[in-house]
Amino acid sequence: VPTGSDCEVLLPAWRKLGPTRFLNALNGMFAIVLTDDDGDQVLAARDHAGIKPLYIGKTHADGATWFASELKSLVGVCDEAKEFPPGHYWTKEEGLVRWYTPEWDAPGYVPSQRDPSIVKEALRTAVRKQLMSDVGIGLLLSGGVDSAVVGELMAPMMRERGEELHTFTIGQPDSPDVTAARLIAKHLGTEHHEYLFTSEEAFARIEDVVYHLETYEPELVRSAIPNYFLARLVHSHG
Repeated sequence: VPTGSDCEVLLPAWRKLGPTRFLNALNGMFAIVLTDDDGDQVLAARDHAGIKPLYIGKTHADGATWFASELKSLVGVCDEAKEFPPGHYWTKEEGLVRWYTPEWDAPGYVPSQRDPSIVKEALRTAVRKQLMSDVGIGLLLSGGVDSAVVGELMAPMMRERGEELHTFTIGQPDSPDVTAARLIAKHLGTEHHEYLFTSEEAFARIEDVVYHLETYEPELVRSAIPNYFLARLVHSHG
């Protein structure tokens, strides 16, 4: 059934190319589980670097295999569950198969010579690829160098398309990062959005963040709290 979503191409591409060729044709982050109408054929796969979460579980009684994007979904259902490894796929016939190996892990790999122009062109190509989307696109500004460089490349590309670039920043009042992000947004000429949260708001959201993050690791929780507010800010703007 046609949907208008870019995800619609996944199923026919898998059927036409098979697992390895299909996955190597994908560019970006993903965690997918595909099946045919009767469930005889199943493909589960995770992106090259494991950016998107995916877990695999087993039940001993019937030998069933389960997949979920959150570990909590498998607790109480599966007898065992673990993280689905990055750069792998799973089928009923083959089990787990590694489909992606970074080129720097290959025997005899020799790094290319340092050439700033190569890095710049690779970054420009990567940014342009990420602008291919069937939904709105925005840029998260941290106030640092990385997001500023991406914005410098992204802004003229958006203008070429006749679209306005929206940027988003979160932080606490008087944060130097928020001030820097405002300057970057002004330089880029973006429609800038920000949300300033207090320490009290941050503490109040710890339980929610731990629930979604599925870890108590202090550094991860601390960094995830601002991202929680950032996700809400972006969502509020569609």
